[in-house]
Amino acid sequence: MKQLATENIFSFQNHAYDESSFVPNCYWLTTLTTDQQKASQIAQTEDLLKQMTGQTATYFRFPGACTNAQNDALVKSLGYTVNDGTVIAGDPFNKNISTIVNAILGNATGGATVLMHVGGPNAPESLAALKEIVPALKAKGYEFEKL
Repeated sequence: MKQLATENIFSFQNHAYDESSFVPNCYWLTTLTTDQQKASQIAQTEDLLKQMTGQTATYFRFPGACTNAQNDALVKSLGYTVNDGTVIAGDPFNKNISTIVNAILGNATGGATVLMHVGGPNAPESLAALKEIVPALKAKGYEFEKL
């Protein structure tokens, strides 16, 4: 994160600290049950983001993209804009690069926000997919914006 922050082309946003869900029955995720737990997860992540990048997050994405109106209101009361993406890459645990690429290219529109993971063991083909996605979107005339 520190290295990416020095490139000044990335923004870092809040996703809660340990990937616990804000609602029950969100995939296999542990569920946070109180607003205090949820706010604590957000604050803990915000502290790390500031330490590592010097940035303050303005957007929040719910773990698993699972939420409800009460959680949306809580996040907004903490000063964040909810952003669960408008184009879902489907890259977690997906080893099929073309499926990821097609999910984005087939659904991209002007002003869209692509929800994609950084990679690692849970999203092993994200980088390879991005190497195809970015040039293809640029060729279609899309521009990229740092949130």
